[in-house]
Amino acid sequence: MYKFKDLKATTEVEANQLPSVAINFNGKQLDTEIEAFQTLKVSGRETISVELETVDVRNGSLILDERLPHRELLVTYLMSSKSNTAFQNDFKALRKLLTSDGEVPITFKKVAKSSN
Repeated sequence: MYKFKDLKATTEVEANQLPSVAINFNGKQLDTEIEAFQTLKVSGRETISVELETVDVRNGSLILDERLPHRELLVTYLMSSKSNTAFQNDFKALRKLLTSDGEVPITFKKVAKSSN
């Protein structure tokens, strides 16, 4: 059985309507914070290898340290504002949300697993 979905246009985005790539930056869901913002694609989230610091010993190598290297995220988004002035205001709001003095958590919407 399918869930009912009203097809009337709405102005608000519900959490369950966000795409799986919807980005949450420093606790702010960008797709809902800025009405004109929509995440289209994110690359660079793939699993990465661990960097090992080793020293050679008689029978091989000894691991001294391991760490995850930094990775670059490339976010493709759509900003669909109603006018040039609105676009500039939306872009300023986006820049303000993305400005930080230090490290911030970046997460993505978790997709609910199907019960089937």
